Amino acid sequence: MSTTEPEVGTDGGIPAVPSVPYPREPEPDALAPWSPQLAIPAPRGVRWLDAPPAPDPVTEPATRPAPTARQRRARALVGLGLVLATGAGVAGVFAVSPPTMSVPGSIAVSGEDLPAPGGSCFPEMSASSVTIFSTDGTVIGSAPLASTGTAVDRWHTRSPGADACRVTFTVTDVPSDHAHYRVGLDGNFSDTVAFSREEFTTTGAQITYGR
Repeated sequence: MSTTEPEVGTDGGIPAVPSVPYPREPEPDALAPWSPQLAIPAPRGVRWLDAPPAPDPVTEPATRPAPTARQRRARALVGLGLVLATGAGVAGVFAVSPPTMSVPGSIAVSGEDLPAPGGSCFPEMSASSVTIFSTDGTVIGSAPLASTGTAVDRWHTRSPGADACRVTFTVTDVPSDHAHYRVGLDGNFSDTVAFSREEFTTTGAQITYGR
């Protein structure tokens, strides 16, 4: 039985082994696990040449839940209360402000040495205003008297001169809800003349002092 002897190198000892290159150290990235390349979006307001513009976010409109039957009844009651309160306020204003009227009139005062009727005169009295009272003495109207008047032949006692000087007046905003009134001078209720509402609206307040 023949045996094949291994080849012996030139040095007569260990067989020749082909040379193998020394392995290099692996690159650091070669050992990391693989991961996909994620696209990083461009900052808002900046557009890369190869990236489409990012759409603006869409905000969903806030939806308000429908009111319940109880809430609808409560709102209806509140609205009715506001309407009633407004109507009561308007009615109160009309109730507090009664209708008014303007009262014309004149005061004739007897005098001496007056001009002929129709001439200018100065009444012989120190009063400066006329006052309208209610029957309980409450002042409900007033107006100033003019300093000059017109000479009138009130009693036909003198000739050719007049025997009285008449001064006219008009009192505005007098409440017309009274049946009777009293008229005096300078707020003096103790010396007044009685008038009815009908007299105020027809002939006015005509007063004479002296005879």
